Amino acid sequence: MAWDTLAAPGVVCAPSPADTARFGVEVHRLTVGPGALRGSELVDLVESSTADVLVTRYDVARQEVPALLASTSRAVLPAGALTYWEKPVAGDAAPARTVVVPSGDLDPAAAEAAVRSVVRDSFTAYGNHYTADPLLDRDAALAGYEEWAAGSVRRGPDDVLVQLLDGEPVGVATLERADDHVEVLLAGLVPSAQGRGLYGDLLAAVEARAAAVGAGRLVISTQVQNVRVQRAWARRGLRPFAAVETVHLVRREALAAAVARG
Repeated sequence: MAWDTLAAPGVVCAPSPADTARFGVEVHRLTVGPGALRGSELVDLVESSTADVLVTRYDVARQEVPALLASTSRAVLPAGALTYWEKPVAGDAAPARTVVVPSGDLDPAAAEAAVRSVVRDSFTAYGNHYTADPLLDRDAALAGYEEWAAGSVRRGPDDVLVQLLDGEPVGVATLERADDHVEVLLAGLVPSAQGRGLYGDLLAAVEARAAAVGAGRLVISTQVQNVRVQRAWARRGLRPFAAVETVHLVRREALAAAVARG
C-alpha cells in the first residue's frame, strides 16, 4: 500500500470495488492515520460498516488501536505488518550484467505478458495479508496482483521496469511517483533468478529511474516476515523508517461459515 495513503491524517474508510468483485464478498479498506483519535468514532465506524471484511491498517506505534478493534463485534484476524524502508536517491547506474528497461520500451503485448509471468512466478508463495483470511481465495489474490501489475503497464508504462536476463524476463518493479519520492509498490524476481545477486541489479535500476525523474528519496515496503529481501535492501543502503499493522475485521457469521467450508 502506498506510503502517502497510510500517512494521510485521520480515519478513512472506503469500499474496495476491485477486491469485492475478485473475492465475491464485500471488502472495504480502513486506514487509521496520524492525529488525534476518538475511540468511539472508530468503534462506531466499524460497527456501522456493511462490509464482510474491513482491511484495516494503522501504525504499530498506535497501541491504543488494537483494544478498540477487539471491542467491536467483529473477529480480528492479524494479517501481518508491513515494514517501510527508505534511502536518499544517489542515482547509481544499473549494473551492466542485466538489462532493465521501462515496459514502454517493449512491445505492449510482450510487456504485459512479461509482467504477468514474473508476478505470477515470484508472488505464488508470498505471504500477503489476503492469505490470513479464510473468506478470501488465495488464487484470486494472486490473480489480483497479476492484474494490478498488468494494469500498471497500461496506465504508466515508463514506471514499470522489466529486468531481462539473456532476453528473458526475470524481474519486475512497479513505481509510483510522489512529491518528494518514488515508491516501489511491487518488485520481485522469478525463483530461478533468485540467490544470484540479480535483485540488487533491479534495485540499482529502480534508483537510477528515481534519479532520472528528480526524486530525492526511494521508498519500498514488504511484509515484515520477508527477511531475505530486507537484507538486500540493507546492502543497497536502505533503512527502515516505519511499520504498519494489518488486520482483517471480519463479520463473525461470515468467518464461521468460511471455516466450516474448510
